[in-house]
Amino acid sequence: MAYFDGTIFSESLGMMVSVIVSVPSKSPYADEEGNVPVITVLHGLSDNRTAWIRRTNIELYAEQRGVALVIPEVQRSFYADMNKGIEYYRYISQELPEQCCRMFRLSNKKKDNYLMGISMGGYGTLKLALRQPERYEAVAAFSSAVDVEKRLLGPEAFIGQGEREAITGDRIADENNLFFLAENAPDKKALPRMFITCGKSDYMHEDNLRFCRHLDAQGIAYTYEEWEGDHNWRFWEASVQKAFPFFFDGRR
Repeated sequence: MAYFDGTIFSESLGMMVSVIVSVPSKSPYADEEGNVPVITVLHGLSDNRTAWIRRTNIELYAEQRGVALVIPEVQRSFYADMNKGIEYYRYISQELPEQCCRMFRLSNKKKDNYLMGISMGGYGTLKLALRQPERYEAVAAFSSAVDVEKRLLGPEAFIGQGEREAITGDRIADENNLFFLAENAPDKKALPRMFITCGKSDYMHEDNLRFCRHLDAQGIAYTYEEWEGDHNWRFWEASVQKAFPFFFDGRR
């Protein structure tokens, strides 16, 4: 497996940005040009690109399956085109996939593209799945910050006023609201397969249950699992182990 931890220049952001890419030496899924499936892995609010590699065995699992990983860094942006800042959603949804496919021989086909994220990254994962269902085969979101209105604007907000103003202003735009996006998905049967987990002791457990009930009301299919656990890497490592079979078992 080849491993790259470095920087690329982003036109969307106007600066050099960090990214980790790992590519398997061989893959049972490689196409005739040698392009391989890829999981884009999104970090949480207080993490950076290195957390997934340091805290989980995700690289090992990817190597065993013969798939690539792309782990970008987006700071505390909530994967949004910021109200007073730069266009992180544009970068993560358009520019980064195009660059990585071109530079690392990764497949751009829907059947070969997957997403995984924790907390803020779980929110980003679900947002990308709901806004760009044509791009992803399946997604996995762990302990996700599904209710950004509550988490960014409400009394339980975990960012300060200045940071909130920069990210979203005084309201959550529809394009950043998972409940709105789920309700208004044009073809709910065409959405990627969704795997959602949350620990029973996680402070966002009820938020995730409420989001799942909303998906039920919209007729959107998903798989949800919960068990004893908190908002931490022990729970997320277990979730990663469950996500790989969800993604790839049964694939030919």
